[in-house]
Amino acid sequence: MSRIYFHSINGESEILGCERAYMGCFVSDLTQGIMDLDGYFTLDAIKPFLNPEHYLYKHRDNPNLIKMMKTSINVDSEALFILDGKEIDSFRLSLNTALTVGSDVVKLMARLHAQCEIHGYIEGKNRKWFSDIIERGLEEGVLRKEMGWEETITFLREDDINEVVTSYSVCEGFPNGEVANYDYPVSKEYPDELDYDAWYELPEEKQWELALKGLKENEKMLLEFTPENWNDVRFGDGMNVIEFKRRCEKKGAKIRI
Repeated sequence: MSRIYFHSINGESEILGCERAYMGCFVSDLTQGIMDLDGYFTLDAIKPFLNPEHYLYKHRDNPNLIKMMKTSINVDSEALFILDGKEIDSFRLSLNTALTVGSDVVKLMARLHAQCEIHGYIEGKNRKWFSDIIERGLEEGVLRKEMGWEETITFLREDDINEVVTSYSVCEGFPNGEVANYDYPVSKEYPDELDYDAWYELPEEKQWELALKGLKENEKMLLEFTPENWNDVRFGDGMNVIEFKRRCEKKGAKIRI
C-alpha cells in the first residue's frame, strides 16, 4: 500500500495512501459542489468552454456529458476547459478552489495532495504549527483516525530544529540526488558511464545537506508549508471554480436561477 512520508534526519512517520486518495477526492468533491454542474449551468452553456483537445470534446452531444465531466474533474489532470484562450486543468482548478474557500485543515489536504511527492517541507520552527492543524483536523473529523496522523503529530512535536520533508512512496524518497542537483562522478569501472551509486555512498548528513539546499533553492515551486504563505499559495494562474463561473457568466453562459 502507498504512503505519504514525513522525513527528518532523525526519523520519519507515514500516512496511509488511502488517506491521500481521500484527500484528493475531498478537494475535487468540494470543487464539484461549488461548480454545481447539475444545477448552475445549463448543458449548452458549458459546452463552448470544453477544450477541443480534451477527450470529452467528441462526446459533447452525449446526454451523459455532465456525468462524464464530473468523473474527469475527479480523476483527470488534463485541461478540460478553455477560457479566454487559456487551458484550465481540473487538478489546479480544484486545488485553488480548496485553497480559496477551505479551512486550514482543507488547505493542508490540498497542499499535501499537490506537493507531497515533490517534497513539500516544514522548517523546524513550524513543526508544532503544522501538527496543530493536523490535530484540529482529527478533532473535527475531517482527517480520519488510524491513518497515521496521530503518530505524525507526535513525530512533528519531537523537536523544533530539524526540517521535515514529505515524499510519496511511488515516487522518489528523500533525500535524493535529483533534488540535490548532485553532480554524479564518472564511474571508475566504466569510464563512459556516471557512477549513480556515488550518491548512496555519501554520509547521511551530507545527503541531507545537499538535498535541503537544492529543495530550498527551488522557490518557484512554493514547497515550504509555512504560516506566512498559508493563505496565499495558488497553483498555475490561480483560477478557482468561483472565478471560473463568474467569467463564464460574463461571456454569456446561461445559468439556472
